[in-house]
Amino acid sequence: MNYKRIKGKHLAFCALSCALISVGAKIQIPIFTTPLTLQMPAMLLCVFILPNFLSTATIAVYIFAGLLGLPVFASGGGFSYVLNPSFGYLIGFLLSSVIISLLKAKKNYKNQFIYGILVILVVHTVAVFYTYFISNFYIHNGLSLWQALVYTSFVFLPTDMVWCFICSALSRRILKAINL
Repeated sequence: MNYKRIKGKHLAFCALSCALISVGAKIQIPIFTTPLTLQMPAMLLCVFILPNFLSTATIAVYIFAGLLGLPVFASGGGFSYVLNPSFGYLIGFLLSSVIISLLKAKKNYKNQFIYGILVILVVHTVAVFYTYFISNFYIHNGLSLWQALVYTSFVFLPTDMVWCFICSALSRRILKAINL
């Protein structure tokens, strides 16, 4: 997408996506150390609906707003959130949106579902390693890599796969309706 072709509706949907991710972070079901939130489906919809670099910019703005102190993350906000083990998910969101933006494929259901699985794999991989390193080198609670994998990924993987399926189907309908 050319920077000169950004329309007002693109910016409106960027703001709406950022708000949707923020609200999704606040809807929580407590599970183990990291709560189950609706951030993943909100982020998937952002990546599926917005043009490539705008989804990355939206997620970057969301993270930046949270680091500035706005309470948009699941447990609040502020720069100290970087030391929270769940911050790895946010890094994974940004990294996966960059990867999807670089792929620049046609947005059809099959590609979106495959990209959704790629997003989930990237987010979970980054989150597991981030949780492992923060838990062992900052919090010093002796979390093994296997425990980080179980608590950070395996618990959330089934619901994230369902979200991937739902968001792939839903995004096609939204794109047809809004003509973005």
